[in-house]
Amino acid sequence: MTLGVRFRSARDFVLEHATNISRGGIFIQTDDPPPLDTAVQVEIQLPDEVAPVTTNGVVVHRQLAVGGKQPGVGVQFVDSGDDFRDRIDRYMGTLVKD
Repeated sequence: MTLGVRFRSARDFVLEHATNISRGGIFIQTDDPPPLDTAVQVEIQLPDEVAPVTTNGVVVHRQLAVGGKQPGVGVQFVDSGDDFRDRIDRYMGTLVKD
C-alpha cells in the first residue's frame, strides 16, 4: 500500500509517497532527497483517517536512483507523541490482518 506523505525540511514542504512504514520510521519516495541528518516534519495520511498524523524526524538514509531502485529517504521518527504512535500502531495492525 502506498501512503500520501508530506514532509518539510528547511527548503520546502513536499508531497510525496511512502511504501514502507514502521513505528520507528518511514521510507519516502522522492526525486530530490534532502541530505543526511536533515531535520524534517512528516505528515502521513493514513487510510480511513480524516486528519494526517504528524511528527518530527531526521533523515538517516538516502537512496539515489541507481540500479533501478526508487530514490528517496529513510526518516527516523523523533519526539513522536502517544497519539502518533497509537495511530501508526492501529494502521500497522490493519496491515497484519489483511
